Amino acid sequence: TVMSNFGLYQALDKAGIRYEKTAVGDKYVWENMRANGHVIGGEQSGH
Repeated sequence: TVMSNFGLYQALDKAGIRYEKTAVGDKYVWENMRANGHVIGGEQSGH
C-alpha cells in the first residue's frame, strides 16, 4: 500500500523539493533512503 498526503506533496512541489513514495512501513522507507542516498524520511502509519 502506498499512502499519500496531498497537502505535503503540494508544499514540496511548490518549494522545489524532490520526494519519493514507498510502501507503508519503516522498512520500505529505510530501504529506499539507503538505496537512493536520502537524508530524511518518514512514515505516518503509527505501527
